[in-house]
Amino acid sequence: MSNSGDSEDIPRQVSYWQAVCSGCTISDSLPQGTSAKWAAIDLPPSTLQDLRTRMDTDGYFHLATADLPESFRTIYTDIVAALAGAVSALVALGWPASFVTIFDQAWQLAHLLSSIMRDTTGGNELMMDFVAWHVDPALAQAGFTPHRDRHMGPEEVRSERVSASFRQHDGKAPRYTTCWIALSDANCDNGCLYVIPKQA
Repeated sequence: MSNSGDSEDIPRQVSYWQAVCSGCTISDSLPQGTSAKWAAIDLPPSTLQDLRTRMDTDGYFHLATADLPESFRTIYTDIVAALAGAVSALVALGWPASFVTIFDQAWQLAHLLSSIMRDTTGGNELMMDFVAWHVDPALAQAGFTPHRDRHMGPEEVRSERVSASFRQHDGKAPRYTTCWIALSDANCDNGCLYVIPKQA
């Protein structure tokens, strides 16, 4: 079955989606009182302060898997691998890559990174605005063109909404922050991220 664009054609049976990717799970609710798999990654205060400074200065920071606490690296890499497999399976069947949010692992990953995002941005919380992207250079596919997330049009740029998109106490911390996660090795041919530093 493939995606025809009609919501009535989307299977509603959990068993269908579970069969699409046996390496992922689908639950009715967040597991209660369970393991570190559902714990948020806790970075040392000094590391968080460094990332916060880089966010304020450059408008972004890069955090590699090797920078994560050792106790979380296996959990993180296992989740990323499962989601990469799920995206490939979905796209092969004609479904949008963003359907990966059907699976627990997408939300598990968001939860793992939630405290890092909150502590490096001045308090931003998850707003569940997920997008997954599958880029196949063999098919001459490409990712997004240059853009600014939460982009404002010309009229809005001239309004107070620009300053309102930052916290007023310091004018640095954005109210909206994007967390970009590469589910596969990203390079110049398949969709790595380019960023213009804030001070450029």
